[in-house]
Amino acid sequence: MRDRTGILARAATALGEAARGLRSDRRGVTAIIFAIALIPIAVASGASIDMGRAYVVKSRLAYALDAAGLAVGSAATNDEDELDQILQDYFDANYPEERMGTPATPEMEFVGNEIHLSVSAEVPTTLMNLVGIHEITVATTSIIVRETKGLEVAMVLDITGSMSGSKIESLKEAANDFIDILFGQEAENDKVRISIVPFNSTVNIGTNMSGFVKDNTSARFSPTTWGGCIEERVTPHDTNDEYVNNNNANGRWRAYAWPDTDNSVNNWPPVTATKGPNKDCPSAAILPLTSTKQTLKDKITSLQIGGRTHVPIGAVWGWRTLSPSPPFTEGSPYGDDEFDKAIIIMTDGDNTFDTDDDEYGGYGRSTTTANPPGAQHSSKLNCGSKSACENRINQREATVCTNIKNTGIIVYTVGFALTPGSTALELLEDCATDVSKFFNSPTNEDLKEAFKQIGTELSNLRIGE
Repeated sequence: MRDRTGILARAATALGEAARGLRSDRRGVTAIIFAIALIPIAVASGASIDMGRAYVVKSRLAYALDAAGLAVGSAATNDEDELDQILQDYFDANYPEERMGTPATPEMEFVGNEIHLSVSAEVPTTLMNLVGIHEITVATTSIIVRETKGLEVAMVLDITGSMSGSKIESLKEAANDFIDILFGQEAENDKVRISIVPFNSTVNIGTNMSGFVKDNTSARFSPTTWGGCIEERVTPHDTNDEYVNNNNANGRWRAYAWPDTDNSVNNWPPVTATKGPNKDCPSAAILPLTSTKQTLKDKITSLQIGGRTHVPIGAVWGWRTLSPSPPFTEGSPYGDDEFDKAIIIMTDGDNTFDTDDDEYGGYGRSTTTANPPGAQHSSKLNCGSKSACENRINQREATVCTNIKNTGIIVYTVGFALTPGSTALELLEDCATDVSKFFNSPTNEDLKEAFKQIGTELSNLRIGE
């Protein structure tokens, strides 16, 4: 509101001008003196009335602005146009047009997790109008603290050989867009924790995680060393996040080592870029939950393609990065009111397993036969034909998805360039928490849009709590 002293000064100036106009006229001196005496009394009375009206308007403005700010603060959206509309709608509802004073459009600015609001109004004067003061401007401000809930997200990303060319580049763009949405301009945010789980037929848990594996001795890998990949445990321990610190079925994972074969598939030594015990082991290890934006972007940049598709292995390790129990323990406890958990499972193909050419992957070989026999390498699938093995993997995918959802984790699934009606699409749709969280993305642009939509929805989830 304008300073009262300034308003009274203007009134005094007007009074002085009126008095100077009467100096040369001596007629009716007594009446004039009386009239002059009435002017400051009238101005003072008018100022008091008009100032009172202005304070009423200021109070009503403050109430309407606070109500609108609280509505914006609790809105489940980050879209600026939507928030502007919410602000205006709630302000108008609490300050209707027939109210005294003509308000300007409320203004809003986001500063961190604070919403800074301001609005002003012009109040027409009554008696002060007689001395040239036609209106009084009043203004009010408000700051709303926008509380947010923490979010933990596992990004389970298919990096199999079929993701070559523009597909892997589109995935990297989509994943970066997703991270930008959740972090905004912030480089660090302890309320946002994201893990990245690249997968093909196995995952790389990192060579620093050797305490959780067995059989990673030099005898299995000479003349090289273990690359960080694992074989999955036997069912049902391949579809849960339980861990026991022993060498039993629900304990340590066996180190991934593709056996030396006597054919062109993986005849080693010598070890080369494409042959050896670490053949098709993803070079990019799992990135546990982190709140550092650039660390996530660097991991995405490092993704390289290769190998076959085993979606359930990627999915279960995505879950394990969200779990509070080992081997990754960065996840908040289940049921923690301060954090929501979500997982995004993205793939561009059906689960595959070839029983020819000494096939190997995160579930071992297709049969209990090993070549050479001394490798003692048995399958975790207990199947003998291509179709039987792939059906077993599909069953594992359905089971692990159900187990994840049973913990309360929100499951998003993205099918990329998949054949309409394929088993992969059906599995992904069933895996998602609900149909709105399943995205069929036939093209590169569709993939990017899917990740943007998921990012926006998860960002709104944080703010809406």
